[in-house]
Amino acid sequence: PVRVFYDSTNNPEAEIALNNALHDQNKDGHGLELGNVEEGYDIGRRLGNTGVSGALVEINLATIASYKDGGVSAVVYAGTDGSLTVQMVRPPDEAR
Repeated sequence: PVRVFYDSTNNPEAEIALNNALHDQNKDGHGLELGNVEEGYDIGRRLGNTGVSGALVEINLATIASYKDGGVSAVVYAGTDGSLTVQMVRPPDEAR
């Protein structure tokens, strides 16, 4: 992906784990950096607590970003059981 959307609201452990995972993947200098405002979008910090609609907000923003700027967006959201889900959003093909 070229950008990642996530929400650190009430879940700093997940943000740390995500940051560590992305750093582990950044071996050749081409990975994502959460601190880069063009690549990491923390919905909790940028918009505030969106509550139960947080995942939908992330998916919608990722869809807009992928459609407008191109590239695949990763959406990361936490489940109530402590699990994390990663969903990829890509722009539509030009053929459609």
